[in-house]
Amino acid sequence: MCSFLADGVGFFFLWVTWLDMQCMEIYVKYYYDIKGSETMPKGTIITLPGEMLPASRPLQQKPLVQRLHDCLSSCKSYLCLEQLINPDRLLLNAVAFFIGRVSIMGEIGPFGLALFAAVAQVSRAKAAVAAVLTTLGVLSTGRYYEGELYFFALMLYFGFVDKPAKMERRSWKVLLFVFGTLFLGEGLPMLWQDVTLYNLLQVIFNAAIGMLLVYIFLPGVTILACRNRSRQVSSEMLMCLVILLSAAIAGFGGITAFGYSVRNMVGSLVIMALAFSGAGLGTIVGVAVGLVVDLTNNNSVMVVSLYAVGGLLAGAFRSLGKFAVIAGFLLGCIIAVLCFGRMEEFYAVLTEAAVGAAVIMFIPARQLEMWANSLKESKIGADREADIVKNAAMKLAEISGMFGSLAAAGNTSGIVSAKVREEETTQLLTRVGEQVCGLCTKRTECWDNNFYRTYQTMLDALARFEQGDMENIKMPRILRESCIKHEELEKYILTVISSNYTQLYWKKKAAAARQAMNDQITAIAEVMGDLAREVKKEPPQEEEKAAAILEKAAFVGCQLETVKVSCIDGSFVVEAEKIPCKGNRECVNTVLPLVSAMLRKRMTIETKCGKACANSNCRISLRTAACYKVNTGIASAIKEPEKISGDACSVVKLGERRVALVLSDGMGSGVSAAGKSLLAVEFLKKLLVADFSVDVAVKTVNSLLLLQQSEESYATIDLVVIDLNVGEAEFLKVGAASSFIKRVGEVSVIKSATLPVGILQDVEIEQVKWTLAPGDIIVLVSDGVVDSPNSNSHGKSWVVNFLRRVTETDSQKIAEKILCQAREMSGGNCRDDMTVLVGKISEI
Repeated sequence: MCSFLADGVGFFFLWVTWLDMQCMEIYVKYYYDIKGSETMPKGTIITLPGEMLPASRPLQQKPLVQRLHDCLSSCKSYLCLEQLINPDRLLLNAVAFFIGRVSIMGEIGPFGLALFAAVAQVSRAKAAVAAVLTTLGVLSTGRYYEGELYFFALMLYFGFVDKPAKMERRSWKVLLFVFGTLFLGEGLPMLWQDVTLYNLLQVIFNAAIGMLLVYIFLPGVTILACRNRSRQVSSEMLMCLVILLSAAIAGFGGITAFGYSVRNMVGSLVIMALAFSGAGLGTIVGVAVGLVVDLTNNNSVMVVSLYAVGGLLAGAFRSLGKFAVIAGFLLGCIIAVLCFGRMEEFYAVLTEAAVGAAVIMFIPARQLEMWANSLKESKIGADREADIVKNAAMKLAEISGMFGSLAAAGNTSGIVSAKVREEETTQLLTRVGEQVCGLCTKRTECWDNNFYRTYQTMLDALARFEQGDMENIKMPRILRESCIKHEELEKYILTVISSNYTQLYWKKKAAAARQAMNDQITAIAEVMGDLAREVKKEPPQEEEKAAAILEKAAFVGCQLETVKVSCIDGSFVVEAEKIPCKGNRECVNTVLPLVSAMLRKRMTIETKCGKACANSNCRISLRTAACYKVNTGIASAIKEPEKISGDACSVVKLGERRVALVLSDGMGSGVSAAGKSLLAVEFLKKLLVADFSVDVAVKTVNSLLLLQQSEESYATIDLVVIDLNVGEAEFLKVGAASSFIKRVGEVSVIKSATLPVGILQDVEIEQVKWTLAPGDIIVLVSDGVVDSPNSNSHGKSWVVNFLRRVTETDSQKIAEKILCQAREMSGGNCRDDMTVLVGKISEI
């Protein structure tokens, strides 16, 4: 502690000395400017008539920050603090301090050094202050060794790296400086420790991530460091600024005020401030803040949705003024908490958002609009929006790759563990040989003449004692017959293994926890990679159909200016613009039947009348209407004597054209099984509603169950996604019982041979697509229904025969009859949880 205080005092002294040098330089310039004016030659002063002089501008009240700035400028202390409180540098300085506080998993912290490198490339004049603030940020978290590393690295930079050179050469020097500093700073202490492959790879990836962060921070730092209003902000710079601000918000960590998170307050403030630039930027900022800040949060879906929905609504209401932006953000927070969170989080979320809103209230609306305009791109249109989406996908892919690299570094733990285990075995055999065989008369015969046989039998003995009951295990027969000290050898091996048993147990626990952390990082990387790929996807454009609609509309006297037709899985979306009509509703009476006839689909229409909007163009959006509907019925019975069912099921509406039927059977019965099945169903519902693909959703649920504390935590998943437009069903079964489809008098069986989720890291997914027809009945059952005690000789065939004979058409009655028959075959007692989910397809 004393050494740290001494280092801190020395660091502060050097910092003050450097600032004094800067102050002296400014003071000298100021002094000579004044002296130069005093030595000017004297001349005659002529007073001109008043009418020839322009009237002076009336005095205006300056803002509070500017008045404080002017007041301090008259003091000598201002010269030392000018670079810290300068309004043009205040935001960059705050970001530098809080970026220094950020670390990954409490160990990896290359963010501060990467930000300094980015600032040094953009503005050399602001690099020194950024260096001081990032170092102070690191020290404020208690990472004292890393703070000392930053100090000496920055001194090295200003001494050797920061020299005039070509931009390309200087950029490479800065990148190599970041990589070398992080590598040597964490690699040198390993020379005095046990060097393992895992630790070495972790150091290499830490340094590589630092280099990657320099490229990510560089465009965002350009916006903060160079306040040029004429500068054009590109989409890449905007996305990097969002990532930079999100990382800075994460630097607040667990700081609280009266029990409320300061980090969440600042996050709400930043989202509302940037939402003045539009709903798109507000949503992107919300997603970025949610992902970066609450990356390890158990309820990260709620956090991301909270900020994303809040940013979306705040940006959507920006045209109505500051109060509407605040109301939109608060409304989004309420919606997200009610849909994805818990009621005990409701008041905390609202309070934290309200504090951010209160700060926004004190910022002048003109200042907010100026910030919003400075972040808007100079070119607006479809091409620029496409660039934003493309760059957003690229940044998400880069972040996904970063976490993939972290997971890859952790996956080497198996190799390292095997190597460590081999070294421990060798040391154990050496100790046994020295203690028992050192003075034995047959040492030469055992260890010199028959070394390999003795070595192998000793390994067999160690394996027996480690894997079995140590009190009842005997030595191998060969060792008992050849060793004259086998009893002494057996006692010594038993003593050594008993002393190492506790250490071995905790090593296995640590390895399991490390593997669970790697699995979580891998799952996050996969989800972000899939999200990047989904963002890149664009619906295929049907240009021929769009041209045909334009031509046909012109032929009937309806002038459409633009038409865009896209098709996703057989569902059409038509967007068009036209000049306002005279009130005869051409959009409904002409455009709707024309498009429906040409596409041969029943369409729904949404319009924005141009006549009601100051005679602007009418905007028309047509979508394929649903042709089918699903009537569902659910029946369940609880295993005796439990009070809660271990099965869980749900019917989820996915937009306007899809419905999902979900059934999950948790391992065992009662509360434990109910927790697993409910967790799987609820998480799967949220991912599907968020428009994740089915396979990605199931893999994410599998990763979630793998992270549970219990050794055995798995559940089956029986999922059917029905497309109501085309009448197609997609079955996905993971360890679930067979499903049934009845059409008239025939019954088809959908089988599964995969293991439940939560057992293996890589889950096997089998998808079956089925074309449905009106009147088809889909039946999902848990294994308690199919495997009734008295149905062992029939198996699932009894369900097939029962469905063939049933004449009911109501879904609920069919489910109740199947459950009643299953209970009857079980002798009236439920020996397992039973659940039946029935869905009947009918035409609209």
